[in-house]
Amino acid sequence: MRLFTLVAKACILTCLLCTALPNAACAKRVIVAVNDDYAPFTFRANGTLSGFDIDMWEEIAHELKLDFMYRPEDFSNIFDTLLAGRADLAVTGLSITDQRKTIVDFSIPYHHTGLRLLVRESEEKITDVNDLAGRIVACKIDTTSAEFATRRIPDAMVSLFRNIDDAFLDLQFRKIDAIIFDAPAVEHYAANAGKGRVKAVGPLLDPQDYAIAFKKNSPLLDQVNKALERMKQDGRLDRLRERWLGKTQEGGN
Repeated sequence: MRLFTLVAKACILTCLLCTALPNAACAKRVIVAVNDDYAPFTFRANGTLSGFDIDMWEEIAHELKLDFMYRPEDFSNIFDTLLAGRADLAVTGLSITDQRKTIVDFSIPYHHTGLRLLVRESEEKITDVNDLAGRIVACKIDTTSAEFATRRIPDAMVSLFRNIDDAFLDLQFRKIDAIIFDAPAVEHYAANAGKGRVKAVGPLLDPQDYAIAFKKNSPLLDQVNKALERMKQDGRLDRLRERWLGKTQEGGN
């Protein structure tokens, strides 16, 4: 009986500690959904997840003492993964939209950007979206770029890709005429792997904000928002932006 009483007291104490310290070791592991082909935000470098969002999330997790693991997903599965409860949140350059807000909760924005147009380096006839009628334009499936192209350029032939890297290659091999995609990814590719072969043209399109997506009514949302606000105030977000995007101010070029 005495042993039973001691065990019962230990269980009660453990429960009280977990209630009082939700970020302690007793808290459950947080599952973080990512799409790992979105440089420079979430991508693999030598097999390891890297990028702006990865560094930002790991800074937040360290500050909040969260135990977590990544769950790589195709971008088209990210929101289904949250809705099905297979992940607690998603950090992968997600734009806030009214439609998405009906199914998930978003953190405060951490980056302001938009879309850009990518063409071959030798292309002289395409300088903005008004030149895309009758052209084959690639976008990533289920992204704001696909929605924008369908709505804004009805006379273009929109080709949807699951992996944006495949679209980058098809552009160089002249299978498509242009790509519309998130400005940071377009600019990163043009300045690195596609340097000398492709170029970003035209102004920033369809301005939008990136945020972390959570399952509805997540207890983590308020804590993460406060951590993000601290990172904005103390300059850590600007330092990440300078490291990964080459600029200290929010927004595309």
